[in-house]
Amino acid sequence: MSPDALAELYAMAHDPAVAWMDYAVCPEVDGELFFAEKGDPVSSGAAKAICRGCLVIAECLAWALDNDETGVWGGTTETERRRMKRKPKSVSGVGLAA
Repeated sequence: MSPDALAELYAMAHDPAVAWMDYAVCPEVDGELFFAEKGDPVSSGAAKAICRGCLVIAECLAWALDNDETGVWGGTTETERRRMKRKPKSVSGVGLAA
């Protein structure tokens, strides 16, 4: 491992913004499962099932949305997250006087 890569890992390990990663389930399973070929419903389905049992699924999804991650994160595929980002924000609760 290069010194730069090691420094980056050290910085992430001490960054409160990613402290939730310590509680993620995914490091306990084969990482390839989360980065299968695009459109492989079997692998993405298995990865999503693992995510559903994870305590930090919401934090993981937020991270993936903020950082444009590839693969399955927070129980969603890249395609699903792209759709989430394109979906217009709700304006409910905004009253317009006539």
